[in-house]
Amino acid sequence: MDNKNNFDERNIKIIAVGNGQSTFIKGFKNDLSITFDVYTDPTLKLYELVNAKKGAGAILHPRALLNYFLAFAQGNKNNSIMGNTTQQGGALIIFMKDKKIISYTNGVAGDSLNSSQIINLLNIQ
Repeated sequence: MDNKNNFDERNIKIIAVGNGQSTFIKGFKNDLSITFDVYTDPTLKLYELVNAKKGAGAILHPRALLNYFLAFAQGNKNNSIMGNTTQQGGALIIFMKDKKIISYTNGVAGDSLNSSQIINLLNIQ
């Protein structure tokens, strides 16, 4: 997340659910300096439930190529590839107070929501 304090100040808990093997979690958290809880669903049931995208088009799309370039220009480097690169992620946001559920799936590699966009979706001031 680009600014975890945006969530902490609003009492929003962040968790991540991947679809790899549980043995990848520790390295994933260390590599990305993640402080929130990370779980895995190797069955892909949650992935299918949110209708996440999969396919070569998601990594070869012109917008994905632009996203790669922008990420590299900002100093982000991919040290290694783990898992299936054609599987795209997203966000499932559950806001208990207002009983809101928002599902966002990446269209192509590099599409993601930042913390400000998530807070705007939830209409939190």
